[in-house]
Amino acid sequence: MGLRKVTPELLDQIFERIARGETMVEICKQKGMPGQTAIYRAIESDLEVRKKYAHARSQQADTFAEQIVAEARSAKDAQLGRLRMDALKWAASKIAPKKYGDRVELEHSGEQPAIVVKIGDAIVTPGQPLKNA
Repeated sequence: MGLRKVTPELLDQIFERIARGETMVEICKQKGMPGQTAIYRAIESDLEVRKKYAHARSQQADTFAEQIVAEARSAKDAQLGRLRMDALKWAASKIAPKKYGDRVELEHSGEQPAIVVKIGDAIVTPGQPLKNA
């Protein structure tokens, strides 16, 4: 680990593997691969590389979603299959929360909610007298 220099070509290979569902940890554990820190430094140092990495992670979430369907169709052991699917769903929801995360819907009716602001030791609520905290 940590032996190979991080080049644009190597980053493209790593991003392709991430898109296919491999994790950075799995990739970096392989003999001759650079460490995670070196890869993340290379990603952070260049805007275009960050965009490629973000795209690879988005594709990884799609791959995980497809693996969930495949696991549901092929699991021989229901408990083990459920565990695998839950792990993949969790990972996909963290990688691409807008696409695979839980949807939260807020509904509002009635009066506008109260706004409370704390300034020093005083609590300010519009339309209300000052209170000490």
